[in-house]
Amino acid sequence: MINKFQKGKHIYTKWGNKTEQVTVVREKKKEEKVTGQLKVEVPEAMAGGVNADLFAIHSNGDEFIIDSCKSMQGNRGVKLVSRVITNPEHAKKFFHALKKAIEG
Repeated sequence: MINKFQKGKHIYTKWGNKTEQVTVVREKKKEEKVTGQLKVEVPEAMAGGVNADLFAIHSNGDEFIIDSCKSMQGNRGVKLVSRVITNPEHAKKFFHALKKAIEG
């Protein structure tokens, strides 16, 4: 679970045992209160999402690359619909979150 909290002019993001500090630079007329939840912006072009029925995972000691693909009808090809590049620590957290969601 990711939590955000603010102390003074700094916002802290905490997940698991790790806390990361972010210095906040605010515009004069635009201020947002930190409520403990992460605000996710979804661009309009991505709001509908895309279906993926094939995933390829590549890794080395520094990063994981997760490719989502869609099978093309009428031939044996696939189309890449998204690529996520992350570090091993975040990949492990993603794995545990996915496992928890599947097992209910």
